[in-house]
Amino acid sequence: MWVTFFSQLFWAFLLISPSACSSNNRTRRQASGGCNYSFQFNQVGQSAMLRSPGYPQNYSPNIACRYTVTSPPGTKMNLQCTEFNVEGSQNCQYDVFFLSPTGDSTFSDQQYFCGPGTFTRSSTSNRLAIGFNTDAGNPQSSTPYRFQCQITVVSNPNPQPDCSCGVRNLV
Repeated sequence: MWVTFFSQLFWAFLLISPSACSSNNRTRRQASGGCNYSFQFNQVGQSAMLRSPGYPQNYSPNIACRYTVTSPPGTKMNLQCTEFNVEGSQNCQYDVFFLSPTGDSTFSDQQYFCGPGTFTRSSTSNRLAIGFNTDAGNPQSSTPYRFQCQITVVSNPNPQPDCSCGVRNLV
């Protein structure tokens, strides 16, 4: 079942390239007003498209977006980016697409990407956090700066225990 995120405007994901980086202080930038989204899936098999703001046109400068996606307990999500062109740079210092496979909103376990390409990633549980930051401009490119990714809910054969550390589990 296809779910449309926020009409056709804002759900967009960058296609991850081989230019993955290990740390990037740009993720600390707060999401700008109007670009902070949450979405809840309801069942296995549901999917939705995430597209860069302004898709299919170039994304705009000075964007700081955050997306939090959740699915039912006992599931996880696959993110498949089949169209990805985010301004490439050393250490992804200009434009960057990043995610937390654990759904950590502080992105302490972030994976980040820039440049052209495609990629697939999976969440480790039923939560996925994604961010997208851009700088003040982009150089000329024959391919539009944009991304499109599909998020699909799948069963999780190895679900993480649902517990709170230091709190006794009641049966």
